[in-house]
Parts: sequence; structure tokens; C-alpha cells
Amino acid sequence: MEGGILLQKKKCVEIAIVCVLLLFLAGYLEASERNINSKNQVIRGSPGEYDQEVELQLDAGDVVKNYDYTLMVPAADVTKEEADKYFDAAKEEISKSFYAEGDDENAVTLPVNMQTSYQNGMVKAEWTLDSYRLVDVDGVIIEEAVSQNGSLERATVQLTCGNYKQEYVFSFMVYPRVLSESEKILKGVKEAIDKDAKKEGNQLLTLPKEVNGVSLRWSEAKRHLVIKMLFFEVIVLVLLYFVRIEREKTKRKERQDQMMLDYSEVVSKLLILGCALAEATAIYGFIIAIMIIFFLK
Repeated sequence: MEGGILLQKKKCVEIAIVCVLLLFLAGYLEASERNINSKNQVIRGSPGEYDQEVELQLDAGDVVKNYDYTLMVPAADVTKEEADKYFDAAKEEISKSFYAEGDDENAVTLPVNMQTSYQNGMVKAEWTLDSYRLVDVDGVIIEEAVSQNGSLERATVQLTCGNYKQEYVFSFMVYPRVLSESEKILKGVKEAIDKDAKKEGNQLLTLPKEVNGVSLRWSEAKRHLVIKMLFFEVIVLVLLYFVRIEREKTKRKERQDQMMLDYSEVVSKLLILGCALAEATAIYGFIIAIMIIFFLK
């Protein structure tokens, strides 16, 4: 009995200790999560972070008491020195990411990469090209407009970091992409067809017979209707086969169900007949017994 009381007291002490520890933990968390100091200053996030929502309580003399005030606190702005560092880093990042692999400012043959932000979003970028005749807004080179000897293009990017802006301008040479033999032929075919299509009053479009010294042979694209029809027929036959199997299963099941019903009916009739025979036998035996008793008397 005494041991049980001691054990119960020990458990109570342990529970009390846990409660005290939880209170200390709650107090520590509340103190560590303070967003406002004694000078009524709210701690802002670092530059580049998201705005934070702070729940405050406002008292204004006797007019406002314990008013729940929600404050949206924007992240801190960068200083000019920090912005200049971000601008320099963004320019370095542009020089590495603007050109495709194998290209540089002296020879650009592949699409260029014009991003809208750099340095993990700290620097925003707005691009402008001197002539969108050579490179479109997506950075894709317009092959038809580029001279075989190369064309000079200039890019201007407006960099923004916080409240500071800086313009970055650089130039690069654009050259037509080196085409493979097949690409050259296809390009020549397209040019020849486009040229013939522009002829006025021409009701027929003449396909070229030769491009770049290579003879061309045109024919109707095969539609492979026979193969498609054969494939369709095979699918239909397979479906019909499975439909027939399913129907046979259904008929077999219906036949089995009917046999079970017939069997149940036969068993019921046999039971009735057996009961009738048993009853008749009992009555017949009773009559025989009475007759025997009568004759014995």
C-alpha cells in the first residue's frame, strides 16, 4: 500500500516537472519570436526575402485598447554598395549565360538567352535589342535577315536591384548557322516553292526539280490504307472472338443456374414424396397393428 502511494507521488512529481519545462519552452519561444523591440522597431527580412506578416497589438490611450493590428513588413532594401556588387555579379552571369555553348560575342549562330532576373532574383533585367530584324524577342536568330559576312547587333539590358538601376550595353556579331547538307537542300526547296507561290495568276504550284545541283523526285505520300485496314480487321476479329467467348461463358452460367434450380426442384419433390411415403407407411403399420390386436382377442 505504501509502495503504491510513493509510486503515485513520483508520477505526480514527474508530471509537474514536465509542465514546468513546457512553460519555460513556451516562454523562450515567445521571447525568441519577438518582432518588435523596446524602441518600437520591427525587424525586417534580409534583402531579397519575401514580405513578412507581423501580428501586433495596439493601444492608443483610452481611445484604442488591445487592438489587433496586422502589419505587412517589406524586406530591407539593399544599399548602393550592395547593389553595385549585385550589378557586377549579374553582368558576369550574363556574359556566361547569354551565349549558347560554342558561341561568343565574336560569332553568334545559335539562339541567345535573355533572362528576366539574375543573382537568384536579386537583379531584375529588361532587355532591348537595337534591331529585332536579326534576333527576335525570344532570342531566336532570324536566318533570312543575317548576312553571310555577319551582322552586328547591340543589346541593352536595364538592371534593377532594389531602388537602384544600371544600364548594361554590349554588342555581338550574328552569323547564319552552318547548315548540314540535308538542311541546305530543304532550305533551297522552301525558297523555290515560296518563290513560285508568289507568282501572280498562277493556278498551279510548280515543285522544284533541282536544288543546289541535286535532282529532286516528288511522289504522293503513301497513306498505307491496306495495312491500316488489315490492322483494323485484325482488331475487329479479336474483339469478336472475345465477345463470343464471353457469350459462351454467359450461356454456360445460365445453364448451370438452371440446372441448380431444376436440381432444387427435384430434391424438393423427392422430399415431399419421401414424407408422403413415410406417413403412408406409418398409417399402414398402425392399421396392421390394430388388426393384429383385434384378431388376438
